[in-house]
Amino acid sequence: NRTGAESMPGPLNETIQAGQFLVHTVVTGPFKENCYILEHSQTGEHVVIDPGANTESIESILDSRPTKLKAIVLTHGHFDHVGAVQSLCDKYGVACYIHEKDVRLARQASLWGIRFAKMRVATPKVLNSFNDNERLSFGEVQLAALPVPGHTPGSVALFGDGFVFTGDTLFFKHIGPADYPGSCRKTIRESVNFLLQSLPDETQIFPGHGRPWQIAEAKQWWNETVEPPAFQIMIPLSSVETQP
Repeated sequence: NRTGAESMPGPLNETIQAGQFLVHTVVTGPFKENCYILEHSQTGEHVVIDPGANTESIESILDSRPTKLKAIVLTHGHFDHVGAVQSLCDKYGVACYIHEKDVRLARQASLWGIRFAKMRVATPKVLNSFNDNERLSFGEVQLAALPVPGHTPGSVALFGDGFVFTGDTLFFKHIGPADYPGSCRKTIRESVNFLLQSLPDETQIFPGHGRPWQIAEAKQWWNETVEPPAFQIMIPLSSVETQP
């Protein structure tokens, strides 16, 4: 079941059917980041999206599935989305994929976590990079990496059969925050507009924090909203004068 809240906190752990896939949600960490386990209904092949923390909770679902984990894919490189990456890579022998423009950011996860949230975050050791609009193929799990910069330079929306993972670019009736080094509010708005103009109305949106919704619902909100509010995740990093 869902919480019924329209913003934070995120949904309770749940499973939703999206096209030929099951989307298992695990809410992790102090910022209630949504980790998603995307499972192909027929083959059981699955991919993890944005494993932010709570490794044991993620593993409990993975270990209950009938087939092997194929890969880990990140929507962007902020520390609250990568905390469980290295543990999962080590245990299941899989690779982690991220847009080339966010590789450096993900490699700084430990520094950002301690500096801004007093969190110890294991920095991913090996990251495989991809480019704009690249198609990622992991067996029957096919993902199109749509570039949606603005929250970070390398933010992507991962689009597939009936679903899209929007990371911290688009939330329920909110856009991503732009008060971080490398962020740009104008660019986020352009990215959200691109998604809403490009994707089918029935596509289910799975954001990085908060509850899911659909493109048709998001389009109506977007057209009726003059100044879309930003979804606040943590203390703005813009208060810091220098980047690590």
